[in-house]
Formats: sequence, C-alpha cells, structure tokens
Amino acid sequence: MEWRAATFGRQIRKTRSPRLNAANAIREKFMNSGKVVAGKNVQIRNIEEVVLAVEDIDETVKLYEDLFGIKFDAEWEVPMDDMIVKSARIGETQFQVVKSTTPDGLIARFIQT
Repeated sequence: MEWRAATFGRQIRKTRSPRLNAANAIREKFMNSGKVVAGKNVQIRNIEEVVLAVEDIDETVKLYEDLFGIKFDAEWEVPMDDMIVKSARIGETQFQVVKSTTPDGLIARFIQT
C-alpha cells in the first residue's frame, strides 16, 4: 500500500512516493506502539531540514528575506527531479525553498495534490 500522512499519524491518503511510504510505515508502527498518547512523550530536540515547495521561488525568497532577514546563500538545480533549490541556514536548521522547473516535475505534481 502507498500512504502519505496529511496530519501527524491521523488522516492519510495515497501517494506514489516510496520515501513517504517508508516514513509512514515507521510513523504507524510508532503511533500504534502504545508508547505515544496524542503527542505526549514526544520531544523534538532538533529540526535538521525544512523544505517548502512553492510555485514562485523568487517571490517566496524575497518575502522571507524581507520579513525575517533570512539570507539565502546557496542555490542549485536538481535536473533529475526538475527542481531549483534556494537554501538558507537558520540556527542549526537548513531551510530550503524548492520550485519545479517543468509543469509536470516532482515539485509541480506535489503542489497540485
């Protein structure tokens, strides 16, 4: 089966991503272990990476720079996934904004779902 969580361990819907399938299998096992009750016993110690999928990367980067003073100091293209990435460091967290370079690319399809 293929699943993707819409909210943490609650509503789920189908997807084709093997990576999300693996993550959801782990999430389901964890949530059904009886060790976690509605978010209790869960302690986030660090967030290593946050990725924001957008349709207009330049507008989004400008907004975050203007509102929060974030400096996006790295940019690269991932041709095999048809995407452009702009990246900033916020403390210990890598914040990335990604945009599809084609109408049917990975990010464009993600945004449409």
